[in-house]
Amino acid sequence: MNENTELALDPNKDDLPLMANVGSMLVRHYVLDLTVNFDRKVISGTIVLYLETSKTYKKKSDSMGTGCCPYTQTLFETEQPGSSCNSTASVAASASVDKMCNLSMHSGGGVADVSSCNHSNAEWTGVISGIREQCSNEEDFVLVLDCCDLVVNKVEEVNVIATPGIEKLIRMDMPMSENNVYSQRLQSSIVDAILGLGAECWQEQHCYYLDCSKAPGCGELQFQTDRWSLQIKKLGIQTPKDFPRVLRIYYETKPEGGSVRWTKDQSGRPCVYTSGSPINNRALFPCQEPPEAMAKWQASVWAPKGSLVLMSGENCAEPKCNGALTNWFYYVTMHMPASTFTIAVGYWVEVIAECSFRSQILKSSSSTSDYTNKSSPHIIYLSQSVLSGKNNLCGVRLCHEIAHAWFGLAIGARDWTEEWISEGFATYLEDVFWAKAQKLSEEAAKEQHQLKSLLRWRRLQDEIQNSEEELQVLRPNKQNTCAVSDSGSTIVKHGLNAGKNFMQVHYLKGYFVLHYLENRVGQKQFLKFFRLFVERFHGQLILSQDFLYMFMENFSELRSQGLSMEVIFQNWLDVAGMPKPLLDETLKWTENRLVCEVQSEVTKWIKINKKDQDSRKRKRSQKYEMKFKELLPDQLVLLLELLLEVKSFSSRTLQLLQKHYCLREQDAEVRHRWYELVIKHKHTVAYRDLIKFLEKDQAMGAYLYGELMVNEDAKQQQLVHRCFTKLQEEMDPSLRKVVAKMIL
Repeated sequence: MNENTELALDPNKDDLPLMANVGSMLVRHYVLDLTVNFDRKVISGTIVLYLETSKTYKKKSDSMGTGCCPYTQTLFETEQPGSSCNSTASVAASASVDKMCNLSMHSGGGVADVSSCNHSNAEWTGVISGIREQCSNEEDFVLVLDCCDLVVNKVEEVNVIATPGIEKLIRMDMPMSENNVYSQRLQSSIVDAILGLGAECWQEQHCYYLDCSKAPGCGELQFQTDRWSLQIKKLGIQTPKDFPRVLRIYYETKPEGGSVRWTKDQSGRPCVYTSGSPINNRALFPCQEPPEAMAKWQASVWAPKGSLVLMSGENCAEPKCNGALTNWFYYVTMHMPASTFTIAVGYWVEVIAECSFRSQILKSSSSTSDYTNKSSPHIIYLSQSVLSGKNNLCGVRLCHEIAHAWFGLAIGARDWTEEWISEGFATYLEDVFWAKAQKLSEEAAKEQHQLKSLLRWRRLQDEIQNSEEELQVLRPNKQNTCAVSDSGSTIVKHGLNAGKNFMQVHYLKGYFVLHYLENRVGQKQFLKFFRLFVERFHGQLILSQDFLYMFMENFSELRSQGLSMEVIFQNWLDVAGMPKPLLDETLKWTENRLVCEVQSEVTKWIKINKKDQDSRKRKRSQKYEMKFKELLPDQLVLLLELLLEVKSFSSRTLQLLQKHYCLREQDAEVRHRWYELVIKHKHTVAYRDLIKFLEKDQAMGAYLYGELMVNEDAKQQQLVHRCFTKLQEEMDPSLRKVVAKMIL
């Protein structure tokens, strides 16, 4: 019986199942050898998995208010406490070879003859082997991996004993026993020795992983796939500790797989990249998706000559040519969730722009913490939307993604539904990094933060008014957060809800949680606490209470002021809607100098619009001699949002507005607000630019489709259907689903 049957899955819901039974076995290392085929739109090859029996973990989350530290213990150690390099390699080669020869004699054939595991992949119910008949009536153990839209051709056990030079890792004290049992123990002993190499021996460890991955197979294993999983078993093996420790899976992706995106670049050349959302990497390779299943990996990727392969890795790969293909090799030495594996292949050219602000971002962010080198994301995807226009949006987005090096990679959420731990923290830190990149004074940085807080407050208000309450809760599982079945499988709430990918509640509300806590202690003290928190939890997975408990411990004086974890949960994390403490903040933000400047400009534009409308009634032209202030990009966003609240604007005023601020050349955030004005006031002169925005900035323009439909204007609705018909094939699947729901 499959352990995952304990999870009742409703196919009509948007919940995402994490099927891997990580409570039984863990993948500790992946070795991938893949080939990219642009003609067939598939990635094919092998993946070798190094497994270990999982450490049991059934500790329930501590309740609040007990006085005990509710730090969540790491489910699985991120480093193996094995022996050092010297001790693992101390066994004499001659003694090892003798033992190998004894094994060969006992098995009556070649070295490590494990023929008993060689079974066909017929339906499980129809297979009865001699070994199965000799076993008890208990069911065989099944290894379950997360897998979707993959064609699995074969699964086999790898004979690591046959790896050249592996005798260095064979223990002298291993007791002799029946040949198959001894072989299994020997294989496990070798894998344990590799896993046990210390961090200082990572190069030696990676060489062993790579060499063992090339060892011959020693028998096929039975497998079957369903929509969400790959299930593997070896007949007669009933416990995880007796299951093969190294597996090789032969497979290929499907063109429609949700983890990879096959498309073309701006020059019409083919490219592919991991989209990762919402099902992460299970349609790229069979893996363990639950966050706690952290592993290292090595990947060798073959791609057409002339193409460039980029991947999350700690090395700068140099291609090696072999005929029509080039080979690229990447690796990571830090245990990370499988969802952080990233690959992009295309015919790209590196462009080194003379843009000082980007290098300044990297300098300022790396000086904020000592952990940059340990957790660099290595590869960041930026859409063309953030690269066009002014530098503001690009700089902010870079800061946000760099912040994920700490929150998202170095420290991750143990429960995917608590994504505010990643996105809220990155949104908070993006302001800190961006202010330093611009070299702002303390006062200027404060003003900028207040302006951005007002913009986020307005955005959060809009999201709350236009989304389901259930999607507005930062900790939707509340006390049941991180609840898993005995096997370790679980379900991610709303994981398949396409619309959730375009929501920002977890970004915005998460930001305001941290903003609120910062106000209670001051920014300098808060950032100092951040450093302590990263040092304490680096390389671990956390829940909300881990952060809040440490915060309350470090600022214990707040308890006398009425602040507690319970209060934070009740006001911020466990409820929908706008948090009550935010209602008192808006007055301070509206009195901000930058905001006051915008309000003054809004007044001017309203006067111009009124004069223009009056002059049209009198059938005479109107000249304007009004001086306008130059505005920052964030000020422009606020200006356009406030002008959206005006009931009507003349076409002439809108043309003046566009011309004065050069709105066509602004970044995508500004242009999005401008096109909202265009749609509201049916400013047909700008429709050509609107269509271009929908084509070139597809994700940014998602909600403009809804605005165009709501207006119930025939010309606008024709524009919508024409654009969607033209673009739907190249749209991201989630975007296509969201837009289709809006317009069909």
